[in-house]
Amino acid sequence: MDTPFRVTFHLSSPLNVGNHDIHLDALIAWCMVDEAKPKTTEELESLHDQLPLDRHHVGGRWVWKASRLSIEHGPVETRFLTRRFDMLDYGAHVAEGRVKSGYVNESSGQYRNMFEHFQVEHVKKVHCFGVGDVERIAELLARLEFLGAKTRLGLGRIKEIEIKKINDEDCAWYRRPLPEGSSYAAAGYYPRLFRLRPPYWKHEDKGMVMYPP
Repeated sequence: MDTPFRVTFHLSSPLNVGNHDIHLDALIAWCMVDEAKPKTTEELESLHDQLPLDRHHVGGRWVWKASRLSIEHGPVETRFLTRRFDMLDYGAHVAEGRVKSGYVNESSGQYRNMFEHFQVEHVKKVHCFGVGDVERIAELLARLEFLGAKTRLGLGRIKEIEIKKINDEDCAWYRRPLPEGSSYAAAGYYPRLFRLRPPYWKHEDKGMVMYPP
Protein backbone atom coordinates (compact mmCIF):
# COMPACT_ATOMS: atom_id res chain seq x y z
CA MET A 1 0.00 0.00 0.00
CA ASP A 2 2.11 2.93 1.26
CA THR A 3 0.26 5.59 -0.75
CA PRO A 4 -0.34 8.86 1.11
CA PHE A 5 -3.63 10.56 0.30
CA ARG A 6 -6.05 13.31 1.32
CA VAL A 7 -9.82 12.86 1.46
CA THR A 8 -12.15 15.85 1.06
CA PHE A 9 -15.83 15.39 1.84
CA HIS A 10 -18.00 18.02 0.15
CA LEU A 11 -21.24 18.50 2.09
CA SER A 12 -24.62 19.75 0.89
CA SER A 13 -26.28 20.21 4.31
CA PRO A 14 -25.17 21.52 7.73
CA LEU A 15 -23.13 19.26 9.98
CA ASN A 16 -23.74 18.16 13.57
CA VAL A 17 -20.43 16.71 14.75
CA GLY A 18 -21.85 15.31 17.98
CA ASN A 19 -19.87 14.78 21.17
CA HIS A 20 -16.83 13.03 19.70
CA ASP A 21 -14.25 13.49 16.97
CA ILE A 22 -14.79 11.57 13.75
CA HIS A 23 -11.88 9.37 12.61
CA LEU A 24 -11.16 8.18 9.08
CA ASP A 25 -10.30 4.63 10.15
CA ALA A 26 -13.67 4.38 11.94
CA LEU A 27 -15.48 5.44 8.75
CA ILE A 28 -13.57 2.87 6.71
CA ALA A 29 -14.30 0.17 9.29
CA TRP A 30 -18.02 1.01 9.14
CA CYS A 31 -17.95 0.75 5.35
CA MET A 32 -16.25 -2.64 5.47
CA VAL A 33 -18.86 -3.94 7.91
CA ASP A 34 -21.65 -2.51 5.75
CA GLU A 35 -20.18 -4.26 2.73
CA ALA A 36 -19.42 -7.64 4.33
CA LYS A 37 -22.45 -7.83 6.67
CA PRO A 38 -20.74 -10.22 9.13
CA LYS A 39 -22.98 -12.73 10.88
CA THR A 40 -20.89 -13.35 14.01
CA THR A 41 -18.94 -11.27 16.51
CA GLU A 42 -15.74 -13.01 15.42
CA GLU A 43 -16.30 -12.04 11.78
CA LEU A 44 -17.06 -8.47 12.82
CA GLU A 45 -13.93 -8.12 14.95
CA SER A 46 -11.71 -9.66 12.28
CA LEU A 47 -12.77 -6.95 9.82
CA HIS A 48 -11.39 -4.28 12.18
CA ASP A 49 -7.90 -5.76 11.64
CA GLN A 50 -8.18 -5.82 7.85
CA LEU A 51 -8.52 -2.14 6.95
CA PRO A 52 -6.71 -1.18 3.72
CA LEU A 53 -4.44 1.22 5.64
CA ASP A 54 -0.80 1.16 6.69
CA ARG A 55 0.13 0.83 10.36
CA HIS A 56 2.31 2.89 12.68
CA HIS A 57 3.99 0.78 15.38
CA VAL A 58 5.44 1.99 18.66
CA GLY A 59 6.71 -0.86 20.79
CA GLY A 60 3.90 -3.38 21.05
CA ARG A 61 1.14 -0.87 20.20
CA TRP A 62 -0.01 0.34 16.81
CA VAL A 63 -2.51 2.56 15.01
CA TRP A 64 -3.84 2.89 11.50
CA LYS A 65 -2.27 5.69 9.49
CA ALA A 66 -5.52 7.66 9.24
CA SER A 67 -6.26 11.05 10.77
CA ARG A 68 -9.34 12.38 12.47
CA LEU A 69 -11.54 14.63 10.33
CA SER A 70 -10.75 18.34 10.15
CA ILE A 71 -13.58 20.79 9.49
CA GLU A 72 -13.46 23.99 7.45
CA HIS A 73 -15.57 25.90 9.96
CA GLY A 74 -18.58 27.95 8.96
CA PRO A 75 -21.51 29.78 10.61
CA VAL A 76 -23.05 28.01 13.62
CA GLU A 77 -26.80 27.71 14.15
CA THR A 78 -28.86 26.38 17.07
CA ARG A 79 -31.79 24.12 16.22
CA PHE A 80 -34.53 22.63 18.39
CA LEU A 81 -36.46 19.36 18.61
CA THR A 82 -39.74 19.28 20.52
CA ARG A 83 -42.35 16.60 21.16
CA ARG A 84 -45.49 16.66 23.30
CA PHE A 85 -47.48 13.67 24.50
CA ASP A 86 -50.33 13.08 22.03
CA MET A 87 -53.43 11.82 23.89
CA LEU A 88 -55.32 10.99 20.68
CA ASP A 89 -52.40 8.97 19.34
CA TYR A 90 -52.15 7.12 22.66
CA GLY A 91 -55.90 6.42 22.64
CA ALA A 92 -55.65 4.97 19.15
CA HIS A 93 -52.86 2.64 20.33
CA VAL A 94 -55.02 1.48 23.24
CA ALA A 95 -58.01 0.86 20.94
CA GLU A 96 -55.84 -1.19 18.61
CA GLY A 97 -54.50 -3.25 21.51
CA ARG A 98 -50.93 -2.11 20.92
CA VAL A 99 -50.57 -0.79 24.49
CA LYS A 100 -52.48 -1.24 27.74
CA SER A 101 -54.43 1.65 29.17
CA GLY A 102 -52.99 3.08 32.35
CA TYR A 103 -50.66 5.67 33.81
CA VAL A 104 -48.54 7.46 31.21
CA ASN A 105 -45.08 8.66 32.21
CA GLU A 106 -44.46 11.87 30.27
CA SER A 107 -40.93 12.34 31.63
CA SER A 108 -39.36 9.12 30.30
CA GLY A 109 -40.05 6.27 27.90
CA GLN A 110 -41.69 6.30 24.49
CA TYR A 111 -44.40 8.80 25.49
CA ARG A 112 -42.11 11.34 27.16
CA ASN A 113 -42.23 15.02 26.37
CA MET A 114 -39.02 16.24 24.79
CA PHE A 115 -37.28 19.54 24.27
CA GLU A 116 -33.76 19.34 22.87
CA HIS A 117 -31.48 21.94 21.36
CA PHE A 118 -28.30 21.26 19.42
CA GLN A 119 -25.86 23.12 17.21
CA VAL A 120 -25.21 22.64 13.53
CA GLU A 121 -22.42 24.18 11.52
CA HIS A 122 -22.74 25.26 7.91
CA VAL A 123 -19.72 23.35 6.67
CA LYS A 124 -18.83 22.93 3.01
CA LYS A 125 -15.69 20.77 3.28
CA VAL A 126 -14.23 18.24 5.72
CA HIS A 127 -10.68 16.91 5.26
CA CYS A 128 -8.64 13.96 6.50
CA PHE A 129 -5.42 12.15 5.62
CA GLY A 130 -4.24 8.57 5.40
CA VAL A 131 -1.74 6.11 3.95
CA GLY A 132 -2.96 2.95 2.27
CA ASP A 133 -4.70 1.42 -0.74
CA VAL A 134 -6.28 4.48 -2.33
CA GLU A 135 -8.43 2.61 -4.85
CA ARG A 136 -9.91 0.27 -2.23
CA ILE A 137 -10.51 3.13 0.19
CA ALA A 138 -12.31 5.11 -2.51
CA GLU A 139 -14.50 2.08 -3.20
CA LEU A 140 -15.38 1.73 0.48
CA LEU A 141 -16.01 5.42 1.23
CA ALA A 142 -18.47 5.56 -1.67
CA ARG A 143 -20.88 3.70 0.64
CA LEU A 144 -21.14 6.78 2.90
CA GLU A 145 -24.08 9.13 2.49
CA PHE A 146 -23.71 11.26 5.63
CA LEU A 147 -21.18 12.44 8.21
CA GLY A 148 -21.68 13.29 11.87
CA ALA A 149 -24.69 12.95 14.16
CA LYS A 150 -28.46 13.34 13.67
CA THR A 151 -28.22 12.25 10.05
CA ARG A 152 -31.88 11.13 10.21
CA LEU A 153 -32.64 14.88 10.07
CA GLY A 154 -30.72 15.18 6.80
CA LEU A 155 -27.64 16.70 8.44
CA GLY A 156 -24.14 16.06 7.13
CA ARG A 157 -25.25 14.89 3.68
CA ILE A 158 -22.26 14.10 1.46
CA LYS A 159 -22.42 15.61 -2.01
CA GLU A 160 -19.03 14.39 -3.26
CA ILE A 161 -15.95 12.57 -1.98
CA GLU A 162 -12.61 13.64 -3.44
CA ILE A 163 -9.52 11.47 -2.86
CA LYS A 164 -6.14 12.75 -3.99
CA LYS A 165 -2.70 11.14 -3.81
CA ILE A 166 -0.21 13.48 -2.16
CA ASN A 167 3.43 13.62 -1.05
CA ASP A 168 4.57 12.10 2.24
CA GLU A 169 5.44 15.49 3.73
CA ASP A 170 1.91 16.81 3.03
CA CYS A 171 0.15 13.81 4.59
CA ALA A 172 -0.86 14.61 8.18
CA TRP A 173 -2.18 11.12 8.99
CA TYR A 174 -0.72 11.53 12.52
CA ARG A 175 -3.43 14.02 13.56
CA ARG A 176 -5.03 11.27 15.56
CA PRO A 177 -4.59 9.43 18.90
CA LEU A 178 -1.04 8.03 18.98
CA PRO A 179 0.74 5.54 21.25
CA GLU A 180 2.87 7.07 23.98
CA GLY A 181 6.42 7.47 22.74
CA SER A 182 5.46 8.12 19.11
CA SER A 183 7.80 10.54 17.37
CA TYR A 184 4.77 12.04 15.61
CA ALA A 185 3.22 13.28 18.87
CA ALA A 186 4.27 16.91 18.45
CA ALA A 187 3.77 19.91 20.73
CA GLY A 188 0.18 20.24 21.88
CA TYR A 189 -0.56 16.51 22.07
CA TYR A 190 -1.74 15.57 25.53
CA PRO A 191 -2.23 12.29 27.44
CA ARG A 192 -5.78 10.92 27.47
CA LEU A 193 -7.51 7.63 28.19
CA PHE A 194 -8.73 6.50 24.76
CA ARG A 195 -8.70 3.66 22.26
CA LEU A 196 -6.03 3.49 19.57
CA ARG A 197 -8.22 1.84 16.95
CA PRO A 198 -11.91 1.48 16.09
CA PRO A 199 -14.48 0.84 17.33
CA TYR A 200 -13.78 3.96 19.42
CA TRP A 201 -17.09 3.73 21.30
CA LYS A 202 -16.05 0.52 23.08
CA HIS A 203 -14.73 0.96 26.62
CA GLU A 204 -12.63 -2.20 26.47
CA ASP A 205 -8.94 -1.84 25.57
CA LYS A 206 -8.79 1.83 26.44
CA GLY A 207 -5.33 2.98 27.42
CA MET A 208 -3.22 6.10 27.73
CA VAL A 209 -2.66 7.73 24.35
CA MET A 210 -1.31 11.03 23.09
CA TYR A 211 -4.28 12.98 21.75
CA PRO A 212 -3.98 15.80 19.20
CA PRO A 213 -5.05 19.35 20.10
